[in-house]
Formats: sequence, C-alpha cells, structure tokens
Amino acid sequence: MLSVSYKNIFLYMLVKYFCFYLLLMFFQNNFWILKISEFKDLAEWVYLAFILLLLPVIVMLLCYWPIYFALKQKVFVRFLIIVFFCFVGEYFVYVYFTSQRHVDWYGILNVLMSIGFLALFFYKIIISRIKRNVK
Repeated sequence: MLSVSYKNIFLYMLVKYFCFYLLLMFFQNNFWILKISEFKDLAEWVYLAFILLLLPVIVMLLCYWPIYFALKQKVFVRFLIIVFFCFVGEYFVYVYFTSQRHVDWYGILNVLMSIGFLALFFYKIIISRIKRNVK
C-alpha cells in the first residue's frame, strides 16, 4: 500500500501507537486522557506528554532505521530477521518501561499490533519480497 520512505514508516508507527493507546483505554476502561478540559496546570500536561510519548519515542529511536532497512532488503529472510529483532526489542522496551511482570499481555498486544500494521501498511512490498525469494 505505501512505499518505503521515512515519512511512511513514521506514519506507520504513529498510527500504530494511536490505535494501541486507544485499545488500552478500552481494555482498562480508563478514559482520563479524553477529559482534557479538566487539566488545570502545566504539570498535568507534562505528565500526559510523558506518559503518552515516552514509549513511542524510545521505540522510534530504536526501530525506525532497522525497519526502514528491513523493508529495503531484497532477501526476505533478512527482512524477517531484522523485523523479528525489532519486535523483540520493542516488546522488552515496553515491558521494561511499563510493566513489573516479565510476561506482559499488553506488550504482546503491542507487538501483534506492530506486526499487523506493518503488514497492512507495507503488504505490497512484503509480498513482492516473498515472491522474489520463492522463485
């Protein structure tokens, strides 16, 4: 669907985290973020930005270039290896910064959403790599 560009990878990550946080709001039945009119001072806005932006920024710093590089690979096995390590790293970053358990279901959901959105945004590229390497 999308071509491989820095802008499209940023869009992929942005949409994925928006949907991920939206799902977390429904799973946890916690909609405090939607009550923006009740935020009274700068500290609450800083807290909101810290909570919502810390994880995506860290993951973008760690996975942005490897995913771009993986999508540019001609060999599908290299693509799989790079993406696998990116998603494993993303899981451990999520668990380290947000959870006190070693197996975190929200971390698994985050990785599954990463896989799903990567496939959704770049399916033509992924399918072309598979077809090129099956011959």
